Amino acid sequence: MAGAGGSLGLVGVRLDQDGVLRRYIPFGQDKEGRFVYSLALEAVAKLQGADLPNRPLAGGDVQFRGGARVKAPGGRFLVNFRGGPGTYPTWQAGDVLRGAEDFSSRLKDKIVFIGVTDPSSEDLLPTPYSGTQRMAGVEFHAAAADTILSDSFIGATPGYQRIILVALVAIAAMALGRFPRPLYGFGGAVLLLAGLTGGWFGLFAGADYLLPLAGPLAALVSGYGVALADRVGVEQLEKWQARSMLSRYLPPDIVKEMLKNPVDAQLGSKRAELSVLFSDIRGFTSLSEKLDPEVVVNLLNQYLTVMTEIIFRHGGTVDKFEGDGILVFFGAPQYHENHPEQAVRTAIEMRDRLDELQDLWQERSDEPLRIGVAIHTGEVMVGNIGSSRRMDYTVIGDTVNLAARLQDLTKEYGASVLISGTTRERVKHMSRLRSLGSVDIRGRQQQVDLYEVEGVASESDIPAH
Repeated sequence: MAGAGGSLGLVGVRLDQDGVLRRYIPFGQDKEGRFVYSLALEAVAKLQGADLPNRPLAGGDVQFRGGARVKAPGGRFLVNFRGGPGTYPTWQAGDVLRGAEDFSSRLKDKIVFIGVTDPSSEDLLPTPYSGTQRMAGVEFHAAAADTILSDSFIGATPGYQRIILVALVAIAAMALGRFPRPLYGFGGAVLLLAGLTGGWFGLFAGADYLLPLAGPLAALVSGYGVALADRVGVEQLEKWQARSMLSRYLPPDIVKEMLKNPVDAQLGSKRAELSVLFSDIRGFTSLSEKLDPEVVVNLLNQYLTVMTEIIFRHGGTVDKFEGDGILVFFGAPQYHENHPEQAVRTAIEMRDRLDELQDLWQERSDEPLRIGVAIHTGEVMVGNIGSSRRMDYTVIGDTVNLAARLQDLTKEYGASVLISGTTRERVKHMSRLRSLGSVDIRGRQQQVDLYEVEGVASESDIPAH
């Protein structure tokens, strides 16, 4: 064969780290340091009548003298496969040698590779297109020669560009994971994924350029996942903080409702009809002067704990504690048609539950624990009122002022629970009431009808219809 003008060509191949054959080694060196070229390059040189150089170029490319140029950065190049095993015509060598038929037209001006394709041979290797089958080593050399002849070398992204691309994708993915509207963020991530895969396929199919896909996809998934997990964690923490704060003045079911609809909890207020309750401890100011502050706070905390439980049980919202005074409203943020009844039932239970605090109270005071409660129903402005940096969920309006004035009258009339005529119209069917007549209220031109609540009406007290 050497006498007929033949030459030696390397046939060794090297699998990638994942065990797949993608890259072709165009040259090697013998013991004396001379460069020896691979089978595909020797075959292409013979076909083109070109000579191979004594040595490749500095970057790894091989320039045929009077022929093709093999682009092999780093001494290897990606084979541009046209398909899987069997892409190139294959005939049995025995049939050709026996002359069973005329193969001259099929072999003329062609490169003919001779090798083993038997499935039992060890020279069968996986390629990106082989699937469950494997490609014979001789066909891999044919695919490499085809890449050289068609000048369809696959371009690859330099290392520094891969790093930049991965970093940009990761930043974009994290931004999308933190997008104010999660659905839009997810849609953006899907579009980014489609852009990456579409760009990879388009560049590879149309320009023989291999855009790195594994790294950017990993950056997309991990960046979006980390940002989303962090966002969920922050939101859960904020919800926990909001729940902790709201639970101080709202019943648990109302807190849950507000957290489900956070838009309703934004800065703003609205007009609404509510029932406002004011309560106050009789003689608390004089008691505070006699006792140490620590004792006063301890007594007050125990009293307020019991009262708050009662308020929450009946669906009330604690607006604020003003020393021993409590401002409560019913009907917001969760509206109930029977909010006047809720307020009256709360006041009665607050009065009746004082017995369990009497022993502790009278250990430190000569006077029994007594409270005055007043309720008025009317329109108020309710909502988060304040600035963007500091706000309170509260009520303001004439209804609140009147409830406070009525509470002052509990001492004058010696009554535990007083309600206005407006409230009376809404609770007369379920309460035992005593009329105290019409009274003048400081700052108001019209008199207010006043009623004392003696208790909740029993079935025998309710008139038959």
